[in-house]
Amino acid sequence: MNAIAEFFASQGLTITADNMGTSLSIMGQGMLGIFIVIAAIAGVTMTLNAVTSSKSKKDDNDEE
Repeated sequence: MNAIAEFFASQGLTITADNMGTSLSIMGQGMLGIFIVIAAIAGVTMTLNAVTSSKSKKDDNDEE
């Protein structure tokens, strides 16, 4: 862990609780955004499947 802290210090960066909190907040917002986009894509896909499925295929499966 000291090696990481030394590397950050050599780059002019400091690790503080404020920085960590801000970073985790931004990361959480990004992950939430990804989750929302995936849910939207899944919703659109399920809706398109329901709308475009033909009735004849369902009738053919029922007769068998």
